[in-house]
Amino acid sequence: MAGGSIGDALMSSLASVMTGNRMTALQNTMLAILIIAVFYYMRKKDLLPRLTLHGAVPSAIVGIVLGFFSSFLGIGGGPVNVALIVFAFGYSMKAATACSLAAILSSQAAKLFSAVMRGDLTTTI
Repeated sequence: MAGGSIGDALMSSLASVMTGNRMTALQNTMLAILIIAVFYYMRKKDLLPRLTLHGAVPSAIVGIVLGFFSSFLGIGGGPVNVALIVFAFGYSMKAATACSLAAILSSQAAKLFSAVMRGDLTTTI
């Protein structure tokens, strides 16, 4: 949820100082880079090393990163989340998918909560 809140706050801040086209270009560029990285990693994952992180701190850091990208880019994050979870924790695709769904739920709940607190549900829904 922290990552979702950070991503939503950054998106709101940047949207207030950037034109719509520049903001869209920034988001699309970041999304393209992420998708290319995920594509490359998933094709070569058997040849690339995996981390096997354990514990609350690494889990929190990965969760914040996932929530940030999910909320800032306005995506569910599925392939990005799964690839990062497989890489960071060495999980199977099935376990990573379950973790991805939990991360998506948390980041979107944070985004909805932020919108309710701002009184701005029309742009969120």
